[in-house]
Amino acid sequence: MKKRPLFFLYLTVFINMIGFGMVFPLIPFYAQEFGATAWEVGLLFASFSIVQFFSSPILGRISDRFGRKPVLFWGMILGSASIFFTGIAGSLTQLFVARSLHGAVTAAVLPTARAYMADVTPPESRIAAMGKVGAAFALGFMIGPAFGSALVGWGGIHMPFFAASLIALFNALFLWLLLPESLAQKSEKLVIKEGIFNLFRIFSHLKSEPGILFGVLFVWSFGLSNNQVAFPLLVSSKFSLGADHIGYFFTAIALVSAVVQGGFLARIVKLLGEKPTLFAGMLLQGAGLFFIIFAPSVAILAVSFMVAGFGSALNRPTAEGIISRLAETGQGTTLGVANSFESLGRVFGPLLGGSLYGVNPAFPFIFSAALLWGLGVFSLRFLKVK
Repeated sequence: MKKRPLFFLYLTVFINMIGFGMVFPLIPFYAQEFGATAWEVGLLFASFSIVQFFSSPILGRISDRFGRKPVLFWGMILGSASIFFTGIAGSLTQLFVARSLHGAVTAAVLPTARAYMADVTPPESRIAAMGKVGAAFALGFMIGPAFGSALVGWGGIHMPFFAASLIALFNALFLWLLLPESLAQKSEKLVIKEGIFNLFRIFSHLKSEPGILFGVLFVWSFGLSNNQVAFPLLVSSKFSLGADHIGYFFTAIALVSAVVQGGFLARIVKLLGEKPTLFAGMLLQGAGLFFIIFAPSVAILAVSFMVAGFGSALNRPTAEGIISRLAETGQGTTLGVANSFESLGRVFGPLLGGSLYGVNPAFPFIFSAALLWGLGVFSLRFLKVK
């Protein structure tokens, strides 16, 4: 496929993540305005992912039937509306409802973008392709949190949500005008229940090679989302940093991810192989999270945070590229199911992150590191890819 349409896809993902990154680091502070406890903050993050867990395989099936472009377009339109409603929430209950709606519709965007890339790239290039989508993701996420923090200082905590809603709306229009459809052969019929049952069938085969990789994505997202809840609470209590500063940490980790995925991932995989790259990513992500709790200064804290980001940038696109190559069903369905496992990690990650933080601020980071290291060793032992 020509490079120009791929550029538009990267740009679409990039702009989408600017809007998403503007608001997500602010959620704990927003919830605390309504008196939310640490556990309730974790539940708020989990509500986003619970609905995404169920909607991802369904939306993947829909994209296999009707094409990638309409699913991307309507996901962004409805995402814009849900972000706006989040910004005008007047209670913790309304915030939960708005976040749940946002989770349901955003399941249409990133998994479909990955399916788009799988449509137009040969199997041997899938990891590099997923890395480029990940780099666009990270670049947008690099700008978004910093922009969101700046808007908080200018217009209050609600302002980033209104700006992000507008960005999503314009991004949808941009996509509709400039991005061509990638799916050459659409499914003959739409069977929603099959998309759901595929998920349960995969759960029963977690010992298979794709099953191990779904587990990797679960643990990856668990560690990441656990950190997203616990990290803002930790830096607020330990270093007295608030909503107007937290976004800059996520900007730094996104910069690391963008550089690794956009410039070095393909070379690292070629040098080490797929399985060692996956193991190195899980090892580094766990190490970064573990050493966050020992950081004596903001500078050391930032370094630990970026080490975790480096590892994350290696293991997620590597796992997704291998899954896409091994896929026996439509790419939309398969990568939608993969996104469901990521969503499942984002359900348990925030719930345990908030709960464990309430017991001891170090526990969320230690637990995440242990899971990453444990599954990393398991993957190195039992994964059959080279």
